[in-house]
Amino acid sequence: DAGSAGSAGTAGTAVTGGGGAGTAGAAGPAGAAGTAGAAGTAGAAGTAGAAGTAGAAGTAGAAGTAGSGGTAGSAGTAGASGAAGSAGSGGALVGTKIRLVTGNLSSGTKQTWDPGEGLRILAGLHPDVAMIQEMNYGTGTPGDLTSFAEQAIGPGAYVHREPGGQLPNGIVSRYPILDKGVWDDPEVDNREFAWARIDVPGDIDLLAVSVHLLTSSSTKRESEAKSLVGYIKAANLPQPTYVVVGGDFNTAIREEPCITVFTELFDTAAPYPADGLGNGNTNSPRSKPFDWILSDPALRARETPVVIGQTTFPGGLVFDSRVFTNLADVSPVVMTDSGVTGMQHMAVVHDFVLPNLGPGRQRVAISARA
Repeated sequence: DAGSAGSAGTAGTAVTGGGGAGTAGAAGPAGAAGTAGAAGTAGAAGTAGAAGTAGAAGTAGAAGTAGSGGTAGSAGTAGASGAAGSAGSGGALVGTKIRLVTGNLSSGTKQTWDPGEGLRILAGLHPDVAMIQEMNYGTGTPGDLTSFAEQAIGPGAYVHREPGGQLPNGIVSRYPILDKGVWDDPEVDNREFAWARIDVPGDIDLLAVSVHLLTSSSTKRESEAKSLVGYIKAANLPQPTYVVVGGDFNTAIREEPCITVFTELFDTAAPYPADGLGNGNTNSPRSKPFDWILSDPALRARETPVVIGQTTFPGGLVFDSRVFTNLADVSPVVMTDSGVTGMQHMAVVHDFVLPNLGPGRQRVAISARA
């Protein structure tokens, strides 16, 4: 026989948009009282689908729709849960993932990459573009540099290293180098700023600059940063072009004046990369944040967490083989590589998802190595 009327089901709890910015809609009205069975108990509000990881420029998700009122009666059901707002565009990045790495990983007593630990680290991290400091390898012949690039990235890799210099900067890339050159570092005479414009996936090229700022004073590093910003602003780049600067900044703290200078062109804000223990310092004793990858705001908006094996590094990775938990994921690295005699610094890793080519667009293939 009919039970007393069920109390109205509680409206589903409004759910915020998966993009993290959606505002919940107003709760739906309660359902009409049930006519049979014991009073229905409102079912628990449904949970929204997992939100995509928000990118820096993700737009707010659409507001979640309110659940409709639950109906009572035999085991009254809750109002349907509010639908999750569509993920913000930054949270659901679509395109091709590329990995950028920087490393002053020379070792031994002569500040060269010849001993091999630095190259093992690069190979294990699988960069698509790497900005290299103290790029002394072999005798520096084109054949030696091609060998360096192919050990770091794989067969067919592209390479650019500044000519001469005691401690040269360079760039290796999985993708074709369209243009390359050097800009003068006004504060030092044994290295310059090495740059390459790279045909990365999608419609927009990448300008990568490898730098090694001076250790002697923050004032000189500020001067170097001002010069570099000036060079980039004066460069005749296709518009738009993504721009990234990576290298050994020799910064004692993250608030140094040179970083303030770089804010004119780059997003310098947290989150910062760190190892699995949360240490973001990159010099050999792991006490100072010497090494950086800085991307312009448009590229930073496309950043995505670094994932290696089963481990995620939300702000990017500072790689130290002595604390990395599963070296099988970064073969051929061995545990002692980051701590050998003369190892300069730790590598820094950031991942980005670049949008694919627009409708009807195609890039011109370039077959010759730069």
